[in-house]
Amino acid sequence: MKENTILLKCLLVSLVFTTFSAISFAIDGRESYAKYRNIIDQKSVDESERRQTAKQYLQSLSQQELKDFVREVAKQPGFENEREGHLVAMVVFAQYYVESAGKNESTIEIIKQLSDLSLPAAWKWALMDVLSFENQDFSVTEFVAINKALLEIGLDPKERSFLRNTSFKKAGSMLWTQIELLSEKVPRLKDALIKQDKLALQKLIGAAPMGESEKKAIKLLESIDSYKEALRKACEQSADGQLKVQIAKLLSEWESSSVVVPKPTPK
Repeated sequence: MKENTILLKCLLVSLVFTTFSAISFAIDGRESYAKYRNIIDQKSVDESERRQTAKQYLQSLSQQELKDFVREVAKQPGFENEREGHLVAMVVFAQYYVESAGKNESTIEIIKQLSDLSLPAAWKWALMDVLSFENQDFSVTEFVAINKALLEIGLDPKERSFLRNTSFKKAGSMLWTQIELLSEKVPRLKDALIKQDKLALQKLIGAAPMGESEKKAIKLLESIDSYKEALRKACEQSADGQLKVQIAKLLSEWESSSVVVPKPTPK
């Protein structure tokens, strides 16, 4: 498994190098862009050495310099956000950011970049991929903030459709992971959490003072309600037919697992 992971990383880096070697950067005088191109264009140097030098250089950049770098990359002729090679490239750049310039930032601090309209959609997509929200156990403060940030992207008509769809998927996966982890920690809450049943959860908790797990369970169901409401809103408002179908599918999956509470009959 470890060898396969190493091989996959090598293949990804090779794809990044090949992709951006083929793009002609419009040099705007910024030293970072000029130096990066100079590194990858040195055909007399072994390719693996050039890749390593480029990596070291990008990891030496400050937060602002690396963000400026990806902004410029996204402007280059031939760069298309949805092309697989370019998305993979941004994932590699985002990994460099998390490992170097942004290594002292918390997840909550990093996701603030998602609301920056000056940053390319491919970069935001890459950050979502690298941060792996769906594979972590977050605190209440963290998953509430992450959910809010992802839903804002999903509801923003100014963002690219592929990014909006991904943000909704990532939010849903992250929330479901929190359900699974909390259910393992407090098994008696499992049924209420999976069914997203607030009434059942309140009965289980009762009137006794709540612990951290009980507080987290309540906030989790509130966040899921916000998530489903955002999906409904996006589905109603989206002018992109394909995105509408994708969102409707996500909503259907969540509603199929939840308890439907009948509305009270008007007197």
